[in-house]
Amino acid sequence: MKAYTFFDFQKEFPTERACLEYIFNKRYPEGWVNPETGEIYEPNKDLYYTKSRKCFTSADGKVQVYPTANTIFHKSATELVKWFYVVFRMSQSKCGISAKQIQREIGVTYKTAWRMCHLIRTCLEGDGMLFEGVVEIDETYVGGKSRRVKRNPTKEYRKSNKGRGTQKIPVVGMVERDGRVRAFVTPDVQRDTVFPLIEQNVQKGTTVYTDEYNIYHNLASLGYDHSTIQHKQDEFAVGEVHTNTIEGFWSFIKNGIRGAHKHTSKKYLQLYVNEYAFKWNHRNDQPILFQNLLASTCR
Repeated sequence: MKAYTFFDFQKEFPTERACLEYIFNKRYPEGWVNPETGEIYEPNKDLYYTKSRKCFTSADGKVQVYPTANTIFHKSATELVKWFYVVFRMSQSKCGISAKQIQREIGVTYKTAWRMCHLIRTCLEGDGMLFEGVVEIDETYVGGKSRRVKRNPTKEYRKSNKGRGTQKIPVVGMVERDGRVRAFVTPDVQRDTVFPLIEQNVQKGTTVYTDEYNIYHNLASLGYDHSTIQHKQDEFAVGEVHTNTIEGFWSFIKNGIRGAHKHTSKKYLQLYVNEYAFKWNHRNDQPILFQNLLASTCR
């Protein structure tokens, strides 16, 4: 599949009008229907572009259609071309792009750049379909400060930033082999928190692989075909039983946050997790990634 380049972007969205027409066509593919008369209006046929208002107006001036209403673009003073460019850059940057970099590239304030990236992330949601086939489930910890751990009473304290008990933020994830990934920021990784997420996202009867963490021991009683890999015994793969796929996704998230964003707060971490999950799920269709991300902002 041919890559979607910056020159392709410039060619498709060179002006505000082109961007507004795209939003109109995505929101009203059959045309905008006047709720009072039932008449159908279409751009460049029944409606004319009004630059000063970012809308389309009928010839008699009695009908005005605002395609950006109830979208993330609504009432934004920032040009739509810049909005679309930020979507393009977020889709093209494998490990993410910081608001500071967006600020430098499009010439807005940091506050505006951060808000644009934040609103785009709020549009990223999964398809809601249950996972099937072979599913790996695991938990990880993101951000926070390292804790001080005492080896024994006679030793000095050492720093550790791994494992449960840290000040980091827990994230629970699941991935289909050769398929989708989904992850959730959680208050903890106890059974009462994790099991409802599994039942809401993984089809009963599915083959599930996890590590030896004891909360997973009862998965078979819930109707899953459960197998465990013993990481504490230096096992990382026994035939088809492993959690290497979800571990790879954790590395993808952490490297991206560390490299592009440096730090994320617990309040907004779920949005960043959603962004990386969206990119992972579209990792093999880069041109479609931009189109899907852009389409999601028009809902």
